[in-house]
Amino acid sequence: MSSPRMTSLMRSFRAEFTRTAALVVLSILSVAACTAPPAGDQKETTDTPGTGGGGGGNPPVPGSGGAAPILPSTPPENPDTCEASVPGSRLLRRLTQRELTNTQLDIFGEAASTATTDLPGDAVDRTRLSNDSAILQMSQDVAIAVLDRAEEIATHVTSASNLPTNLPCAASSPDATCATEFIQSYGSELFRRPLLPADIDRYLALHQSVSTESDFSTGLKWTLVALIQSPHAVYRTELGENGQLTPYEIASELSYSYSASPPSPDLIARALSGEFNDPEARFQEARSLLTTTARGLDVLRQFFEEWLTYRDVLTVSRAETPDNFEEMRSKMVRETERFLETLLLTNNGTLSDLLTANYTVADQDLAAYYGFEGGAGDILTGGGTEVQRTFGLGVFAQGSVTATMSSITITSPTRRGLLLLRRLYCQVPGLPQAINFDLTSDEVEGNTTRERLESSHLKDGCSSCHQAFDPLGFGFEHFDHVGRYRDEELTPNGSFPIDATATVALLDDLVIDGQEQLMTGLAADPTVLACVSGTMSRYVYGGQQACRDKVARSRVIAGETSIVDYLAELAREPHFVERTLD
Repeated sequence: MSSPRMTSLMRSFRAEFTRTAALVVLSILSVAACTAPPAGDQKETTDTPGTGGGGGGNPPVPGSGGAAPILPSTPPENPDTCEASVPGSRLLRRLTQRELTNTQLDIFGEAASTATTDLPGDAVDRTRLSNDSAILQMSQDVAIAVLDRAEEIATHVTSASNLPTNLPCAASSPDATCATEFIQSYGSELFRRPLLPADIDRYLALHQSVSTESDFSTGLKWTLVALIQSPHAVYRTELGENGQLTPYEIASELSYSYSASPPSPDLIARALSGEFNDPEARFQEARSLLTTTARGLDVLRQFFEEWLTYRDVLTVSRAETPDNFEEMRSKMVRETERFLETLLLTNNGTLSDLLTANYTVADQDLAAYYGFEGGAGDILTGGGTEVQRTFGLGVFAQGSVTATMSSITITSPTRRGLLLLRRLYCQVPGLPQAINFDLTSDEVEGNTTRERLESSHLKDGCSSCHQAFDPLGFGFEHFDHVGRYRDEELTPNGSFPIDATATVALLDDLVIDGQEQLMTGLAADPTVLACVSGTMSRYVYGGQQACRDKVARSRVIAGETSIVDYLAELAREPHFVERTLD
């Protein structure tokens, strides 16, 4: 099978599979009533963060599959402006890296776990997270990786040592009936629905074509490659029939939305029985998947990792740090994970709690690093206890967040303010390109970071933009560039008192002094709650459309339900089982 003729055949198979997959994707896309992004929004430009004040914020975070396209976006609507919860448009959703990997692991087990080809990471843009259908595209890098990984898996499944177990009839009766059994078995799992007669005929014809030029098992291998990389496997549909999603689509929507995994046979059977026509049954299943399965917890964790980019603290460049900062970086990440687990799962935290909780989870070393009392064990090996904060409130006070949103040797009110503007107000200002402004330069007037920022950015042409977000960042000035509390800023010119006061225009010119007063004000702002709840809704639904979630969002904004229950309550909405036909 390693002859030049076979090598030529393998190359032609790969080329044909790639071409056929592209045609099928275009065919499916022509059927889907895909919704274009809202018109009338300005595109933002990509900025290069400078030191301290310039640019700042989070540029698009690409996975290895390429950077996210910069698409227009609008903040989520306040649900009070909606008359009722209404279904959204039909949608075609490419599976994410995590969803594709979990799907292959569930179906192929060892064949998938031992594959050496990694799927590229998914991109995140300034407002969308990695599962947003608007930026989940089948790039060339992704397509090649899917094909390469499919070949690895198919080779393992159809090898001489594994095929007799995976398909017993291959040894006794390697014929069309046996090939059909193989196609139906793997195809129905990959497509998450029974194969249609036309599907079986197409893949059986492929097997016959390849096996005629090679042998029975080689035909199975390339047939399986075609199944794995089929758009029916790589994409999931929310198209429905006559406005109603099919039971298979509902089962997939529940399982992928709340556990990033394919639906189990039991879940599909329950959907076929009509159980999930009941909104309460959908809520209970969604909550169970989210809170009692490891992959459900990963779904929760991934939202906050992408929303806050707190894991970047592991790699950001920081100088003039305490001796134990390198060790504390890793502990900061685990602290944030444990804090969120405690807030969401143990304490049934609300949106307000997310922003104003007065505790964290730390071991003794990390608590001492911050200047807190308490802590126990080693948080990296399962230790750590709930610790009361003596400064700072909520998730934005986490050391992993404040240290990430700083500069090399100083803080960055601009970066911190932009993070709040984007994540709490869903606003993305049009930032200038190629900003690389060094606030530590001797040419900049002022002693403290704030004074230098005010003298250079809050006047003349820069002030119109910076006035929107720098005051939000000023409230964080008691947090130094590595996440610790300080009353004074030590500079080459001496030590100077911290000024954390600000007049926040977004809060009706509320005057604040410090992060605690700022977060208390933000937690009571309906616009903030609408933004955060809308971002969470977009994460579950995989994209932005209006008024799909009035009931659930109104409850979480009012503080009537926890964050976890809110995410599960989105499964109660009509949009979860219905779609518009226009």
